[in-house]
Amino acid sequence: MSVNLHQSLYNTADALNVHTRAIEVIGQNIANVNNEAYAARKVRISASPTMAIAHGHKGGTTGILTLNITTERNLILDQNITQNAAKVGLFEQQAIQGELLENLLGESFELNANGSVEIGDDFSTSGILHSLAQFFNACSGLSTNPSSVAEKVNVISQGQSLADQISYLNQRLKDVDEDLVQQMQQEVEEVNTLLEEIALQTKKINDFEKPRDNEKAFEIRESRQANLEKLSTLMNISVSETTSNIFKISCGDIDILEGNRIKSPLRIEGGIFKIGEQQVDITEGRLGGNFITRQEHVSHMRGTLDAWIQTFTTHINEAYDKNNEELKLFEGSAITNFKFVATKEDLTTSFDSSNPNANDRIQAVVKVRNKKIEGEETVEEKYQAFVIDTAQTFKRVKDTLESEKMVQKMLKKQREDTIGVSIDSEMVQLINSQKAFHAASKVITIIDELMETVINMVRH
Repeated sequence: MSVNLHQSLYNTADALNVHTRAIEVIGQNIANVNNEAYAARKVRISASPTMAIAHGHKGGTTGILTLNITTERNLILDQNITQNAAKVGLFEQQAIQGELLENLLGESFELNANGSVEIGDDFSTSGILHSLAQFFNACSGLSTNPSSVAEKVNVISQGQSLADQISYLNQRLKDVDEDLVQQMQQEVEEVNTLLEEIALQTKKINDFEKPRDNEKAFEIRESRQANLEKLSTLMNISVSETTSNIFKISCGDIDILEGNRIKSPLRIEGGIFKIGEQQVDITEGRLGGNFITRQEHVSHMRGTLDAWIQTFTTHINEAYDKNNEELKLFEGSAITNFKFVATKEDLTTSFDSSNPNANDRIQAVVKVRNKKIEGEETVEEKYQAFVIDTAQTFKRVKDTLESEKMVQKMLKKQREDTIGVSIDSEMVQLINSQKAFHAASKVITIIDELMETVINMVRH
């Protein structure tokens, strides 16, 4: 059997290069063992079919080793993680804003044995409920001593304090609303920045994959996936990529990016999200969380407070002005215009002007405290129910957030198990590659010795 030493040398040198590259890849894997975004590179070494070609030509008649580098990234798993990130962003932002809105009410809560919200031990020691109780207590004190100027002043002080509390809450809700608009504007800018980065990454991926430079493409795909997950924490997106590498990002039925081209920057206009002239339905992510907080939670709180104020003002004034003398303690039908209007000069305790020290008028006001409005709840109980309902709403948000975080943790663990670096596996591969490298080196040494022997034989 004839042996082509030149060809054997070429083939073994190629093998040496292949095993060198394999060791480099394994080293890269080990260096990224703690990188969650990194997909372990899998080295596939195979021999090309043997070919009968001209004597002495590189290629010879023995197979040549080839190296192919792949990853085991799961596109469906990546999409599930991306979609889950949007849900986490949604509930996380609602939970943050919900805690702020709860604190604005100035009341305390605790959980009962069933996990439901109930009033805390110091409930009604601050906030509007406290001011409301103080107002009724002041009216009761004046009812006991209707001729006391000090008691009148106390009623006026407590009535004004209640109005100030509600005015403060109104201003704080306005501040929250303005902050939400500002946050959404900043998040829209983040979305557009990420879309530009993803568009550029998509172009680079296509540029590298055309000449089959998969290694560089892998790195950019990982970076793009990280950006997609960042984007999904801001808004709900769906991602697709066809077999012909047509990459697309959509939100609902609206395409945002196709290939490496952004359709149009996202913007917020009059509280509505738009791309071009199309309205975009953003229902998840931080943008969705802020939007829902503003459009639903803050709006619901204002609506409920407006209804409560109208009920409170109506029943207090009806009790105070039973004889239709156009007298009132409060005015306003909403959180924006609620006021205490009685003064020390016109505050009266009696329905009978001939007996100004009677207490029947102020006593009628005191009785409103225990009056069941529409046969259901007192004004205090109605407000208390509103506060507890608000706390219960955001508790459900927090509970859902914890559930979604558990799903997120599970999905990321699943992805890590699929694409993550295993030190044990990499060390085995490293040892095998080093042995193969040493074997190829030894073959080269033997071929070198054989060639030297042949040359010496020819010389002699």
